[in-house]
Amino acid sequence: MFVLIFLLPFIGLLCGILVKNLLPHKKISYVELMPPFLIAACQLITSFHKLPSFLPYAFLFYLILVITVAINFVKKNKNIALGRILFSLWRYLILCSFIWYICLLLITIFIL
Repeated sequence: MFVLIFLLPFIGLLCGILVKNLLPHKKISYVELMPPFLIAACQLITSFHKLPSFLPYAFLFYLILVITVAINFVKKNKNIALGRILFSLWRYLILCSFIWYICLLLITIFIL
C-alpha cells in the first residue's frame, strides 16, 4: 500500500501522456487526468496512518461549490459557455489536489 502512494501519481501522469498521444489534435495537458489519481493517493496516505479522512466531504463541498459558481457566473454573463467555466474549475481542482498531495507527503515524512 505504501508503494501505491508514490505509484498512483505516476500512473496518472502516464495515462495523461497516453491520452495526449492518442488525441494529438486536442489541447489536452498531461496533468488533466491527475486529480483522481492524486486524490486516491491522498486517501491512501490518510488510511495508512489511520487518520480520519475528510476526502468525501471535501469532494461534496467542491462539487456544490463548482455547481453554484458555474450557475451564478452563467446567469450574470450570458455570453460565456458553461463548459469553459467548468474547465477552469477543473484546473483549479488539479492545482488543489497536487498541493494537497504534496502537503500530505511532507507531513508524512517530517512529522510522522
